This record gives sequence, structure tokens and C-alpha cells, in this order.
Amino acid sequence: MRTNLILTKPKFIILILFTFILSNFILAQQNPRAILKYGSVSSTVMYEWNNGKMSLGGNFDPSAKFHFKGLQTDKCVIKAVMWPNYGTDSTGSVENCVYKGLQYYGIYQTGPPTGSNYFQNPIGIGTEDPKFKLQVDGDIGCSSTMNFLGIEPGIIITSDRPLEVPFTFQYNYLSTPSGDPYIPMIIHHWGAEIGGRLECDAFMLRTDPGIGKILASDENGNGIWTDGSRFHDNDWLVYPPAGKDNQVYLYSNPDYKGVGIGTDTPEDIFQVNDGFNKLTIGSAIGEVLHWGTSYIGFNASRLVSSWKITTDHAHNGGAAIFGDIFGNIRFATVPTLESGTTDQYISDAEMLTATKMIISKDGDVGICTGVQSGYKLAVNGKILCTELKVQLEEDWGDYVFDKSYKLMPLYDVEKFIIANRHLPEAPSSDVVKSEGLKLGEMNAILMKKVEELTLYIIDQQKQIDELKSMVLNK
Repeated sequence: MRTNLILTKPKFIILILFTFILSNFILAQQNPRAILKYGSVSSTVMYEWNNGKMSLGGNFDPSAKFHFKGLQTDKCVIKAVMWPNYGTDSTGSVENCVYKGLQYYGIYQTGPPTGSNYFQNPIGIGTEDPKFKLQVDGDIGCSSTMNFLGIEPGIIITSDRPLEVPFTFQYNYLSTPSGDPYIPMIIHHWGAEIGGRLECDAFMLRTDPGIGKILASDENGNGIWTDGSRFHDNDWLVYPPAGKDNQVYLYSNPDYKGVGIGTDTPEDIFQVNDGFNKLTIGSAIGEVLHWGTSYIGFNASRLVSSWKITTDHAHNGGAAIFGDIFGNIRFATVPTLESGTTDQYISDAEMLTATKMIISKDGDVGICTGVQSGYKLAVNGKILCTELKVQLEEDWGDYVFDKSYKLMPLYDVEKFIIANRHLPEAPSSDVVKSEGLKLGEMNAILMKKVEELTLYIIDQQKQIDELKSMVLNK
């Protein structure tokens, strides 16, 4: 069935008018207005579209508010995209691309919420041919912290220039404008150079270590592990600063395996000064010295099994302190000889004989004699003191005055004296000569005898008074 459309005149006019308006609207949307051109119409470079967008580089529908378009051979192509929703668009807002050779170099920025900048491909600052992700031809300044993050552990610093310094730490705070900059560390191609103090908990030199080796320096100042036997007389000489007394302060003599301060010929393990004012520390090992251990010598040094006392061209005396393996310590003095113009040499036996005082392992002291068992101090000689106090352990003789004390009759005392030639309870001369005299005990005995004598006198006085009374009363 076929239906025919019949238009009246008014309806036809309205249709024609609607068709005209619609076609003009469509044409207006598709035909932009040229706003920037040079030369003829065909050379238009910028268009404004009815939707408010602009295009630069040709008559094309822009995909952003301001859209740049060009060929890859162009030097620069920029695309700027506005954020239509102010925080909801996650697409890039800025894009820039430079095509050089067969490679793109570019940067783009993300939209909200991060607003981060991303570099695409190598970036060069001050150079057009970067070989790394970021290459700067010039100085880089950082006012805060620079962090090195990555998958690979550690930080790698390289240099393409042979024999040049690849990395330098400079501390401007200690640098002066007129002086040299303060550089605490420089990294060379051969290692690191420290310009200041190096503090560390441990230090290891890996090249050629070994037991018994010592760390030494070669002529260039490089540290090396070295066998101690390679040292010679002048290797350990230490001199004072320029302008001071040119005296040797420290010396190691390989012939004696000793260290000297103020001498270049130490006579034992350690020696201070040289000549008659020397102080020596060394070994006293030997059976003759009662299995000695070590000694301190005052102008006395031990040479294997003999001792050397140096002269000052007039005297040659000295002294030594030495211990033994049992814990005893001896003090020996070596008097100067009548002719003391030459050095004096004595044997170990003579040094032992020269002992004037000994302190035993138990703290007992013997002066000019050996330690006496049971005595804390033994002296072979006279003792002079301004005061001597004895703390008695026995009872004092005051008990003589007790009424219960029975005083020996004088006739019995006489018989005891005639028989023993000493007072009762007092030691005999033979005992004192053989065993010595105990001051505290002897004083107690003497005081007892004095008190007994006093009682005898009092009793006799009473008898005298009684006889006098009897004579007067006749």
C-alpha cells in the first residue's frame, strides 16, 4: 500500500526554513574560522572552532582547547590539554616532543591528583646528545638531601676521562674566599684520598696480610704489610719538628729487638735516655736470679747474663728491681767502685747478692736479710725511729695487784736466781741470743717484775714500821 505525502503551502515553507537553519548549523560546526595566517588563505596556520577550541599547524579537529600539530621533522610539537573537570581528568595536561635523528626526546605531566612530571627518554641539560637518563653539562646545586634509589645495590660513580678526578667532596663551610677550598675526600681512578682525619671502628688492608707483619709506608706514602725483619737502623727514627733539638726520640734496634726513647742503641727491650741516666726495662729470666721474670734498671741494663752499669766518668753505681716467677720482688743496689771512671759489669749472681730488700709473695719484708718465716718484717741491722708502738696480745702485769695473787717469797726468788741466773719468767741470755727478744712480751714481763718488786718493798716497809714501833714502846 502506498501513502503519498501532501504538503500544504505553510508546512512547506516551515520545512524549507528548518532545512536551511540546520544546514547552516552543521556547516558552522565543520568550517572553522581562520584567525592566524600569513600570505594567502591557503597559508592559514591557526583556526578557531565554534566549540571554543583552537588548532595550530593545520585545519584539523582539535582534541584539546589548544592543540599543536606538526610533522616529525619539525623541531617541536606541543600539546596543551585543559582539565575540564578541575581534578577528575587523569590524562596528561602537557606534552612536548622533540624528534632528533631516529629518537624521541620528551616530557609530559600528569593531571590531578598527583601533578607529577615525567621525563621520557634521556634528558640533556646543557647538551643535545645525552647518553644517560639525565646528563648535565655544568654544576648541580642541591639545598637539601639527594637520595640515590634503584634496583641495583650501591652507588656507581664512573668517569669517561682517563687519569682525571671523577668525584670530589668539597666543604665550603671551612673554605675561605681567598684560600684554597677545603676538600676532605677525593675519589681518583686509583682510589680515595682523605684530606682530613679518618675515624673508623675497624681498618683492613687486604693486600698481602700475614701473622707477625707490621704496617709500613713506602717512599710515596703508600701503606703496605711488611716483614719486621726488613727494617734497618734508620727505619724507626723519629725526629722533633724543625727548629727543635735534633734529638732522636724513638728508635727500634733490630740487633737487640728493643725500643729506645732518647737513644739509638737500646740495650734491652725498652730504654729511656742513654748513658748513666738511662732507665731500662728488660728480661730477668734465669735460674741464678731465682727464676726471674723482668726487671727495671736504674743505670743498669742486663746483657744476656751480665749487667752493665754506665759511668759518668767519675762514678759507676746503679740499681735494679726484679721479680721472680714465684711472686717475689727484689731491690738491689750496686755501689760505685772506688775507681768509677769506667763502666762496671757484674754477673747475675753478683746482682742477686746485691739485693738489699725483698718482698715475698705473702707480703713479708726482709731488709738486708732474707724473709724470715712467721715475721712480716725482718731487719739485719739497727733501726732508728722516733716512736715505736707495740700492740700486745698477752695480758699486762696489773693482775699482780689482785688480792688473790700469790707473791713468790723472796727466799724462793733467791733460790731460783742462784739456780738459773735470771729472774723467774724472764728469758735467759742464751734464749735471747738464739731466738731474739719479743719487745711486747719482754715489756710485759718487766712491768710484772716491777709491780712484784713494789709489793715486796711495801711488805718490807710494813715490817720496818712494825719493828720501829716495838723498839719505841719498850
